Order: sequence, then structure tokens, then C-alpha cells
Amino acid sequence: MKQDTNHFSNSNENQNVTFEELHIRHLKLLIDLKIKKLNNWFLKMAIINTFDDLKIFLNHLKKNKHKCIIAIETGGMFDRLVENGFDETHDAILVHIKGQPARSTRRFLQRLHKASKLPLLLFTDADPWSYRIYSSVAYGAIKTAHISHILATPSARYLGVTPSDIINYELPSDDLNDRDISALKSIQSDPRFKSKYWRGEIELQLELGKKSEQQALAKYGLDFVTSTYLPDKLKEMNIG
Repeated sequence: MKQDTNHFSNSNENQNVTFEELHIRHLKLLIDLKIKKLNNWFLKMAIINTFDDLKIFLNHLKKNKHKCIIAIETGGMFDRLVENGFDETHDAILVHIKGQPARSTRRFLQRLHKASKLPLLLFTDADPWSYRIYSSVAYGAIKTAHISHILATPSARYLGVTPSDIINYELPSDDLNDRDISALKSIQSDPRFKSKYWRGEIELQLELGKKSEQQALAKYGLDFVTSTYLPDKLKEMNIG
């Protein structure tokens, strides 16, 4: 069962760290400069240890013709996209953010977005806690408001899963519990979700009384997410 963002505690969040450490702590990047083609950097896990490593990564990134960055909430969905070669077939940079992303991850996403000038898209579950993951990446969090200028990416866009998807794709879903409903009503008054798009989606979800996960897309087979769902979504967003 999904927990709210307050339960995604990260030991780094409460520690005093330098901005240099924010860049490198717990950043697991898919990169292998020596034995992999540049296009396959995101197929191998490694850790960026220094600013020089990060500079090399970003400089080489500029030489590639990627179309977007997709930040993915769950490890299972991230693995599925990598196994299906979605990064290559759709020229996408895939980043696993491990639920509620740590400061270092949000900083990295901002740096990656600025360096590549690519659209940053959030791919999460369809529940209020996942919408808060999106808002923390796009606008920052209360605890880190004083450094939002180096952590937040206001141009980030929400890719899915959406309440509309639950209907349009007839996705398996669970009933909203009291905490979910309370969180959704709180989101309705959150200025970060004031757009017509978000107002409509939140109202729809409260009306449905349902939530769903990324893995629900497997209803149509393991390849559906990469062969149909994501390509359709990217097309709707005029990406690709």
C-alpha cells in the first residue's frame, strides 16, 4: 500500500550537507564511458563521485540527440522501460527517482534539464502521494523552500498515470482510502495545482473514488507501456 510523502523519509534530508554533496550523494546514473556506446549510457548503474565526473557526463550528453527526460517513480517500471529499450527507440533519458526524490536527485534533474534543454517529464502512480512527488520536483518542498532555486524545475510536466487514464485504459484500480481523499482535497487548495488540467484530474479522481499504479498498465501485456501507452502520451505532449 502506498504511503504518503512524509513516510518516504531520507536520512540525507535532515543532515547538513554542502551543495557539492547534494550533487553526488546517492546519485545512481546509468553510464559507462569506456565499454558502452554513448547511446547506451543509461543501461548500466554507476555513481558519479566528483564534479569532474558530472561535467563529463553533461558535456557528452549535449552531443546526443535525445528528445526528453523521463523521471520514473518505481523501480519496476524503470526496469521495464530499460529492458524494452525505450531509451533507444524513443531517444529518452530515463532516471529512476526512487519514490519521493532526495534533494540530490532533484538537483540532478534540474542540472540535467538545464544542460540538455530537454523537457522533463514525471511518470508516477495515479494517487495523491505521487502527485506530490511531481510537485516536489517541479516546485520544491516546504522544508527546502530556501534552496528551491537550485532544486526545482518549474517547467517539469506530468506524464502520467492520470485519473483519466484509469477510465480511458480501464486500468485495474483500488478504492481511495480516507487518507487519500483528505490528501486530494488538500491538493485542491494547493496553488501548485491550480491549473485547469490539475483541477479537472483531481475532481475526476474524487468522483471515481479510485487510484491506480504504473504496474496496472501490464493488464495489456508487459510491452504495452513502451509500445502504446508512452508513445501515445508523448505524442499528446508534442514530444518525439
